[in-house]
Amino acid sequence: TAAMVKKAVERKWIGVLNEYWINQVLSGYKTHMLNMTSNSINLFLLPAERFAGGVAIGVKSGDYTQAKVAMKQYKYLFSSFTDSIQLAAKTGWNERATLDSSIKYDVGGGSKQAKMTAENFGLQGTTRGSAIDAVGKLFRMPSRFLLAEDEFFKQLSFRSRLKAMLEVDAEMLSPDELTKMGYATKDDFFKGELDKALVSQTDALERYQELVLTGKILDDPQVKEQFVQQSLGGFNSKSKYAEQAIREARNTTFTNPLEKGSFSASIQELASRHPVMRQIIPFIQTPMNVMSTAWDRTPVLNMARRQYREALKSPDPNI
Repeated sequence: TAAMVKKAVERKWIGVLNEYWINQVLSGYKTHMLNMTSNSINLFLLPAERFAGGVAIGVKSGDYTQAKVAMKQYKYLFSSFTDSIQLAAKTGWNERATLDSSIKYDVGGGSKQAKMTAENFGLQGTTRGSAIDAVGKLFRMPSRFLLAEDEFFKQLSFRSRLKAMLEVDAEMLSPDELTKMGYATKDDFFKGELDKALVSQTDALERYQELVLTGKILDDPQVKEQFVQQSLGGFNSKSKYAEQAIREARNTTFTNPLEKGSFSASIQELASRHPVMRQIIPFIQTPMNVMSTAWDRTPVLNMARRQYREALKSPDPNI
């Protein structure tokens, strides 16, 4: 038992050390300029790629759906700006991603929760705990900015892709098809499916109850209110439109989860089990996604990637 306690304490301090180290790595302004520049390029480039592919499909089959979606994405980029700014500010303030839990950094131990906190050391409500919280917030400023930056671009990409798909699909639906789906008009379909794609207060409350029943969260009014507020603005995995839109958002910010069973995912799992490895390889997921993106866009080299070959062989022309 003493050995287990000692190990747990050591892991806490390793987590604190990793958090300090990762934030030092992220502290340079060039890092944030590069992050926002790459996100911006992807934000405008990905719909352009889709448009080119959609036109190619249309020339062969007469189906220009993907090309239409791509063009409408640009329209919705601007109308989603205000919501994205507000949600990015919320994310930076709360130090918790709003749309999606897949982010660019992890201090290790399989948890993305902050380590330099009173809660982590069991010192809530004490003077020492307050001091630890204050110091932690100061040292985590670089990662908070990175989190807010990615949230802004993710929300823009997600919402523009989502609304573009809904508008194009709505245009193609007949009155009978709308009735079967429970909608009176195309506008009702657009608004209804948009609401379903985002986590509502009801969805958040249902998820909270599930976590309470499984013992993963405290059944406390204050915790409940905080959980619901943090969940609002996220994507609903039960919506097929949300699932497609979140892939676009992750591609935009290089935050795609690594494929299970892959070499890079194995390295990530190893670093989670042994947090001290973050001192050597602080970032794994994002660099691998950047490399994959570069490979996919390099002729001849892209054929060496199994995922790329499988995509080319897909019976779905959109893929």
